[in-house]
Amino acid sequence: MVIKESQFTESPLMLLDQLDSLTEADNMSAYPPSMVTITHVNRLDQDLIRLESFMHYSQTNGISDGGLAIAKVCEACKCPVEKIGFMVNEANLYADDELMDTMVQIAEAGFPVHLIEESEVSVYYTKLKEALVMDDPYENLSECENLKKYCSTSLFNEASIGEAKEAIAKKLAAVRKAIAEKITAMQNANGANKAFLAKQLNKLKAMANNLKGRLVDAKNNVAAKFA
Repeated sequence: MVIKESQFTESPLMLLDQLDSLTEADNMSAYPPSMVTITHVNRLDQDLIRLESFMHYSQTNGISDGGLAIAKVCEACKCPVEKIGFMVNEANLYADDELMDTMVQIAEAGFPVHLIEESEVSVYYTKLKEALVMDDPYENLSECENLKKYCSTSLFNEASIGEAKEAIAKKLAAVRKAIAEKITAMQNANGANKAFLAKQLNKLKAMANNLKGRLVDAKNNVAAKFA
């Protein structure tokens, strides 16, 4: 079914009362195409398939042909294939190499893909902004104890490598969001303000490089440490 943008939420709670009843044929599959999440985004006037949901459907049903999987989802949800697009959480792309590969293939096939950025109200983004403010006086990342702690210390209780990988990916998404904001702000800045933004941008870029390395270590089941 298609979920309207006004109903869409990033909350893990599913809109159970909005789901269509399964048919007898649907029940033959553990994850039928009608269960794939599609959101109608008004400002784009487009129906977007949630890539994570699409991947789960394809893998559950053993479908390796992406074109066939898209056709089945569009048919079940009554969405024209030529008007469909995809959306994906940016952090999930960093954490899941297979999801990243699928996204690239879908984009190369001509389907528009839209990234869901880390939210400004997420704990990862909030903690990053706090650390940036506390380390304002320092020039380089090596001097910034709060930013280094953000990179190397769990914001939660990461009990396993899998959880650590997800957390690092969230941090990387938050840092990349902040980088984009600093670049935009610098376009209209000058003098001392521009120099201050440039200093913050350099620290954020260093953080992004560090987090990328930690993410590779986490994927390889290696204990990630701040260098």
